[in-house]
This record gives sequence, structure tokens and C-alpha cells, in this order.
Amino acid sequence: MRLVEIRDFAKEKIEDTAFWTDTKLNALANNCVRGILSYFTITRVKAEVSISTEADVMSYELPWDYIETHLLYDDTNNRMIKIEDDPELIWRGVGDRTQTGIPAIAYFWGTTSIEELRLYPVPDGVYEIDHLYWSTGANLVNDDDNPMIPREQHQHIVDYLVEKTRAEDQNSIVADRAFEAWWNGRLIDMKIANNTKTAARRNIKPGSGRQLFNSESIVMPFRLSGSTYRW
Repeated sequence: MRLVEIRDFAKEKIEDTAFWTDTKLNALANNCVRGILSYFTITRVKAEVSISTEADVMSYELPWDYIETHLLYDDTNNRMIKIEDDPELIWRGVGDRTQTGIPAIAYFWGTTSIEELRLYPVPDGVYEIDHLYWSTGANLVNDDDNPMIPREQHQHIVDYLVEKTRAEDQNSIVADRAFEAWWNGRLIDMKIANNTKTAARRNIKPGSGRQLFNSESIVMPFRLSGSTYRW
């Protein structure tokens, strides 16, 4: 569900739409998403961006919310692009570092603060590459932005906007406490539903990979190198 759709659905039930501008609703939507991610102790969420290569251009900027690459896929040629941690392993097997062609290998170059994605061979034309990566969780800003939580959770954002604006309009401690109680209950319901689906995943028989990876629920995180991951 796009940000504009979330707002539009919420506005159908919001009384004072003149006061609750798009900017204010966007801020509430971002608060909601951050609350969900925090509740599930998720510090990384999946994101995807499309890279359009240019002829003779080796280096490409990484997204501002980038943490780590999950995979690179050449959509033009329907094949994976190998990610190489050590560029020297590439240069040992090639004679010309400036060779052009269809990118087959990717590596990262720079420092932790300024890093870029490089492709080899250097693209000889336009190729559409899907970059799936771990993100810090970008804010919803543009109308076409999608929340970085599973689609099945987007309705919770709509409900959050409706209930939060209603509580703010009443401008009372009682209304604020009622909203907090409602939202805490909703988060608990989400966790119960997630635990049920997670248990179902564990019971999937071998060979049911499509069923497993087509699931769209929030998966309780597991620990890896001190960070919390989800894909």
C-alpha cells in the first residue's frame, strides 16, 4: 500500500481533514512504522532499488539507507551477479581491469562513510540490475513510497492514523491513555499472529520452498554478528 493510499483510506474516517494535513499524517505514519519495527526488535529491513547502468561507467552510488547487500540480479539478462568481497581476487584472473561487457561481478570500494558499488566487466551499455539490500528503514516521504514492513501489516498504519488523530482531537489524558491501550493491544495481536505464522513456517515440509518464500509476515528476528536481521 502506497503512502498516498494509506492517507486516503485514513481520511475516510478522519473528521478534521483540514487540520490533519498530508505532512502531519506522514509524520504519524512514520511513527507507526518505527513503533512496529521497534516492538519486533527489527533493526534491519529489506529494501530494493533498480540500477540502470551506463556504458563505460563502473561505479554507482549506494542508497542513503544502505547497510549491506543481499543480492544483485541482472534483470536484463536474467542472471545473478556475483558479489566479491576482495577485489584482488578478481584482478588475479583478468588481464584488463577496464574490460567492458555484461557485468558479472560486483564489489564495493571506498570507506564505511563513502562507499560505492563497482561492476566488472565495466558495463558496455544499459542493463537493469535489481539491488536487494538491508536498509536502516527509510522514512515515508513521497506519495509512492511503500512502508518497509510486509503488506499484510499496512492496514495497521491506516488504523493507527484514524485512532491517533481521534485521540489528538479529543485533547484529553483519558483519550491518550485509551489510544495507548488500544495500540499496545494491537501490537500484541500482531505478535500472536506472527508467532502462529512462524510456527507454520517451521512445519513446512522439505521441498516447499515456494510456499516458504512467498510468505509475507513479519518473521521474528534471529541474531547474526550482533545485529538483528529479517528477510
